[in-house]
Amino acid sequence: MDASQSKRPAALITLAFCLLLLTLGGFAGAYGMLMDPSGAGMGLPLSLLENTPVSDYLLPGLFLLVVFGIAPLATVYGLWTLPDWPRLQALNPARRAHWAWRAAVALGIILILWIALEFLLWGYIFVLQPIFGVLGVVILALCYTPAVQAYAAMRNLTGI
Repeated sequence: MDASQSKRPAALITLAFCLLLLTLGGFAGAYGMLMDPSGAGMGLPLSLLENTPVSDYLLPGLFLLVVFGIAPLATVYGLWTLPDWPRLQALNPARRAHWAWRAAVALGIILILWIALEFLLWGYIFVLQPIFGVLGVVILALCYTPAVQAYAAMRNLTGI
């Protein structure tokens, strides 16, 4: 690792911590839904799904596993190590921001939209809804701090 990468800004460390919290929540929710797609084990009645295109919690559980479990974990790895993965960098021809920074922004937005959809469909039903809603806002805000933006752009600007 280059010496300039060894000093990670506090905002980046906080962002990584928030993404790890999201990972824990994603894995916990996915585990509950995938182990018992009826929702009974988590206290979620199937009636919550009446206005949705799914009949049980299998697909929402898979969504939680991939989007809020695996993706934030990969994003933390990317933000921490800033690996140069040519195929992912090819999606960013201007090379202004590292792919992991873009993934963190996307995760913040998706989390905010997910919680907003839950509130729209069911209202307040679970104590973690507002907590994860705030977490999404915090993730997004941390991504746009100058320190995190500069750190995420470092590999692309220096060519390391």
